[in-house]
Amino acid sequence: MNPSFHEGLLHLRPSELAALRLVHLMSGMDDEEEPVVAAGRCGRVVQMSGYTEWISPDAATLTLGWDWQLLPGVGRPQVARLGLPRTNIQVLDACLRPLPWEHNLQVLADFIDRIDWISPAFEAVCQRHVN
Repeated sequence: MNPSFHEGLLHLRPSELAALRLVHLMSGMDDEEEPVVAAGRCGRVVQMSGYTEWISPDAATLTLGWDWQLLPGVGRPQVARLGLPRTNIQVLDACLRPLPWEHNLQVLADFIDRIDWISPAFEAVCQRHVN
């Protein structure tokens, strides 16, 4: 990978993004806005959410983070990315021009949805709250 910087953003070609190796840096849970203290609230659906941040050994200054939420439902709980990522990555189009920022974030969100991030993120959250 031979990324370039412009105005603090790491420019990546689509092929570089596709080959990007990410390493989990940290994850955590958001504080619950209203702690459950009243007995009358027992049995309510608990909303859990948090954040995760990733880096790359291929580009020391690259950072990619996003929020996640636990989806309530029947059966096994599922986790999903929540909203668009936060990053210093700027994806380039085929002519090597920067994508419009919202399109850039959506391309990165699609990339995130294709990688295995849930296991490492949840393992880190569990370790953080168990110890």
